[in-house]
Amino acid sequence: MNETKIKIGQGYSIELNLNELNIIDFININGDKNPIHTDDEFCQRYSIFKEKVIPGALVVSFFSSIFGNNLPGKGSVLLKQEVNYKNPIFYGEKIILNVKILQIIESKHIYKLETLCFNNDDKLVIDGISYIYNKIVNIV
Repeated sequence: MNETKIKIGQGYSIELNLNELNIIDFININGDKNPIHTDDEFCQRYSIFKEKVIPGALVVSFFSSIFGNNLPGKGSVLLKQEVNYKNPIFYGEKIILNVKILQIIESKHIYKLETLCFNNDDKLVIDGISYIYNKIVNIV
């Protein structure tokens, strides 16, 4: 098995372009039927944002994909995730997710990662910290 080499400061980014079908599929799976995610008229009348917003949980779920596939990589187990929702993400916005290794606890095979998400305007919309267990990767 090829082992990945990891070091503090190492990062990884992905760009997402979620369409309405992706969002509706997620809502149908997780059951969040809040009209703030689906109903333009409701949002115009009652929401502080005045338009539909993408569920934050959908966006945050893509961090798990990065952890398991890219950084730290295969064999990763998410132990803890702290998430702060800073600004709404609207339908049609490009989303950029960044992760970076902040700390490595070698004896426990635990990695502390910064998790950031930006919108079209490079505005911070989500930030947080995640703790990942991974015994497979090598530390540089």
